[in-house]
Amino acid sequence: MAIDGGAVIEHVNRNAMQSVTHLALVSEGSQKGLRVAASLRQVADAAIDLRKVGLIVIRLRNEAERSALSIPVGLDCLGWIPEDNTIWTTDLQGCSFLDLSPDYPAEASVRNFLNTFLEERPFQTFPLIQDQIEGFETTSKI
Repeated sequence: MAIDGGAVIEHVNRNAMQSVTHLALVSEGSQKGLRVAASLRQVADAAIDLRKVGLIVIRLRNEAERSALSIPVGLDCLGWIPEDNTIWTTDLQGCSFLDLSPDYPAEASVRNFLNTFLEERPFQTFPLIQDQIEGFETTSKI
């Protein structure tokens, strides 16, 4: 189930998420976005018996931004996805990120994050294959 962040509280209040066991939160790296993700986790924790919650941080422009992230306590970071013109263009065209080729580095990374998350493996850090995305520096881990 995918739910827009703004609708999580509404779905929790209507008891529409009682069968949810895994919650993957997606946020930009801004402090505001990360605070909202932490708040959503708190609301969900109070109402739902979650087995696992993880965070994917998106639209980071470089390693310095990634290094400066302050992930809120209680949120395990599954990984990060850099700002990417292909993703931006795909979105402007009204297409889903998931419509990109499965070989596209960012999509492959997201699938890896989510597959590991859903398979109940312990959390670990995941490299994003930045060296394959134009304009990005070396591969690094959160």
